[in-house]
Amino acid sequence: MRQRILYIDPWAGVAGDMLIAALLDLDQEVDLEAVLRGTVGRLAVGEVGLEVERVRSRGIAATRLQVVEPDDGVTRGPAEAQRVVAVADLPSVVAERSIAALQRLARVEAAAHDMPVEEVHFHELGAVDTLVDVVGGFALWHALGCPRVVCGPLPLGAGQAQTAHGLVGVPAPATVGLCRGVPVRAGAEPKEVTTPTGALMATELADAWGPWPAMRLRGVGYGAGWMELEHTPNVVRVALGDAVAPTLDRGTCDPQGERAHDAEMWPEVEGLVLLETVVDDCSGEQLAYAHRLLMEAGALDAWLRPVIMKKGRPGTEVCVLAGPEEEEALVKILGRETGTLGVRRRWVERWRLERSSVEVKVEGRPVRVKVGWWQGEPVTLAAEYEDAAAVASELGRSLQYVMSTAVAAARSLL
Repeated sequence: MRQRILYIDPWAGVAGDMLIAALLDLDQEVDLEAVLRGTVGRLAVGEVGLEVERVRSRGIAATRLQVVEPDDGVTRGPAEAQRVVAVADLPSVVAERSIAALQRLARVEAAAHDMPVEEVHFHELGAVDTLVDVVGGFALWHALGCPRVVCGPLPLGAGQAQTAHGLVGVPAPATVGLCRGVPVRAGAEPKEVTTPTGALMATELADAWGPWPAMRLRGVGYGAGWMELEHTPNVVRVALGDAVAPTLDRGTCDPQGERAHDAEMWPEVEGLVLLETVVDDCSGEQLAYAHRLLMEAGALDAWLRPVIMKKGRPGTEVCVLAGPEEEEALVKILGRETGTLGVRRRWVERWRLERSSVEVKVEGRPVRVKVGWWQGEPVTLAAEYEDAAAVASELGRSLQYVMSTAVAAARSLL
């Protein structure tokens, strides 16, 4: 089955309303504007107006959204905002993810202002604005089939912004808190180009971070903001497509550019961070200990390889593959345990097969077998080492015999 991917390309920045506008701009069979209006209409926050218009931002055609709040003077705290979502007639995944996002926003705002969470009010953003950005964003994601989301690094901007607390440095404290653990960059404009709700929704939606993933494009949308930038269109771009294998030389193209037959489809592509450092003054015991700590701290894989350094000195390159959430902790371990003064980092993508496990019997003893799936077909099977080793020891059989017998038994069940 083809995996649907949504890529968020925040080249100029991102705000909550810009992201929703970009999703509305996608040319899809689903009437996304009707989905948004229906979702907002289910929120018990009074009469909310949604004005959707086509605009041009420095020559780029885009959709822009304006939320017209009811003139009731109501300011909602986190608990009330979450209650509004909880009692609304929404798909369960939309409600659950929206409530989780609002809770996280409240925690970050509370930490930024050193106050209890229950005292936080979304007054700077507007309570209704916040609800529309969050609930509307998840509703549109759900209407698109809950695609896997990949996001590019977030530009944070610079300068100062006016808030209810006066002038604050850009990025705002809440934006910085929400971006903790994800890739960011300065951006080209000295303005607040990424807002707290933009950062919130990008970080809540994203399953992976990095450059454009390999996919067959099905639609592209542009969402415009209200601020005029000096050097670039103030838009965020989203792209919807189906994951494809990275090699694009299979198949032929017709005159309109469509492939005559599909490239092979893989279940999942994910963005990871690869950390690398080279050391020449660590003992084997130190390196083994560091390797164990890295794996315990959440590294997906870690490996050591011998290298020849400057002046012909032998050294060891330590490589760590991990998700972005674990990066900071892993860099700390590398620095503390190896004494390195620097760690290289780069973004990589990997194709990840769907995985499952099946338990079989080898002469009456249980052995689990890992199965890797591609397009619904089992393509790799491997017996769990610990299970196989225990059974081999108990039976007095070779490890190879137990593992091959278990794999054969598992294959017969698939």
